Amino acid sequence: MIRFSHALLLFVCLGLAGCGDGEKSVPGAAAQEGGGKVEKEKSENPEQPPKPEDLPWITREQIDELYARMKADGLDVDGKLRWSFFFTAKDREKLEKAGQKLAAQGYEVANVFKDETFDFYWLHVENVMALTPAALDRLNVEFYRLAQQWGLQGYEGFQPRPPDAPPGPPPEYEEKKVR
Repeated sequence: MIRFSHALLLFVCLGLAGCGDGEKSVPGAAAQEGGGKVEKEKSENPEQPPKPEDLPWITREQIDELYARMKADGLDVDGKLRWSFFFTAKDREKLEKAGQKLAAQGYEVANVFKDETFDFYWLHVENVMALTPAALDRLNVEFYRLAQQWGLQGYEGFQPRPPDAPPGPPPEYEEKKVR
């Protein structure tokens, strides 16, 4: 049986679960240590698109580590997976409109639910697809930009599951479902 505990949702914007030691990742930090050369190379490399410095991001390094752990656990990371993506906003209507736009792009709206602890709503969309680490990194960049463009609180991260996992929220999120 494949363990997915290590591959659970990567939350970044609010630090709800954090990545690694709980610090938020800031683009350019590695470049600052390397005198800026790395950042320049990244911004010219289509595998690492430039990212606004004022947002926390799931880094490519974190994605590579996740893929290595999933592969070590026996998951076919080159095949299709059921990918869940999560967005937040205080305004449920904004999330529902974002869900409609994402549905038009082939994503399935799995859930919209209110987080009583932090008093905002979550949008959970899914798609079964194959993603390389580079493609997931580019998709994350796009989701951060769309969340900002659509006036959402943020794009919070993703969760990979086996392709044959049932659609919709994993059982641990069912109690929060409000629609």
